[in-house]
Amino acid sequence: MTKDGAFKNVNSSEVIIKVSNGFDSDTKRRETNSYLTFDSVEDVKEVSLRPTYKAQPSNLVVKEETELVEDDFDSFEDEEISLKPKVKKRNAITDKKINDMQNEFFGRTIHHKILKKITDPRVTTVEHAKQIQDFDYPMSLEMYEVIISTKDKVTKDFGIKKLKNPTFKKKHQYKLDEEINQKREMKEKNQMIFDLKDKTITMYIEGEESKVIDVEYLYDLYSNRLMYKENDSYYTSTCKMSTMLEQSGYIKITEKN
Repeated sequence: MTKDGAFKNVNSSEVIIKVSNGFDSDTKRRETNSYLTFDSVEDVKEVSLRPTYKAQPSNLVVKEETELVEDDFDSFEDEEISLKPKVKKRNAITDKKINDMQNEFFGRTIHHKILKKITDPRVTTVEHAKQIQDFDYPMSLEMYEVIISTKDKVTKDFGIKKLKNPTFKKKHQYKLDEEINQKREMKEKNQMIFDLKDKTITMYIEGEESKVIDVEYLYDLYSNRLMYKENDSYYTSTCKMSTMLEQSGYIKITEKN
């Protein structure tokens, strides 16, 4: 946008507040405006209420000083000091926050620059760029799959570098691994349901009558390593099934009659 457009947007914003600092008669110039964030309301109030004595003509101040007797000089000095504006100094953290907001607003952050270099059509936002490149930022399963499958060298290089980084591994790898495993398990389960939808699944337990089970129950046994797949139509337990089943057993899969 144009410079005028930028100022118009900032001045009408509810999260960035303009504070007019007025005219300084000592330096004969208008002071630079300050801009504070919405969470610095106290700062805005204090700045807006500061005394306007500096805007008075300098000769009035001189006249008052010539009428003072020497004994009153100390008390006058104390009074003059008390008139100084009590404006909270912006610390380095506040300055950085304002600077970061400006950079974010105008698209000047490192993630904006990285986003411009990426050509994969699935990477469209600064959020996506952070997930792909920032070591301190989590990575979603969606962006992980982009990195694995992308043909864009920039995306691939940034993503692989992040996945190998110790900081990312320590802070966020476990969460990504959970999502990867959940999707893998869901894919396996759905595949099993599809493959066995027209099959009869019969479980044989030592010392008990056989019974027909559904595919979801079979998947639970299989995923918890209580049954092991021998082939497409036969599952077996190679040891005593201590939690869900007390005896050894096997499962046979046949065509529905």
